[in-house]
Amino acid sequence: METKDNNLKLPQIDRKLAHDIRNSLAVIKMDSETALLTENLASDVKKILRQIGIEVDNINKMFD
Repeated sequence: METKDNNLKLPQIDRKLAHDIRNSLAVIKMDSETALLTENLASDVKKILRQIGIEVDNINKMFD
């Protein structure tokens, strides 16, 4: 992974940290999407779960 600003490669520890964070975010997003499959889920809960997915995507973009 390279930074866009100066094209320097991230140190190994930073790449591992980014990988670990992305994995954790993937679990959060998957759990949110799974919860959305629940029948009779209140609309405000659905809205929050959808927002979680959006925020996870936004955080992941920071690592690109």
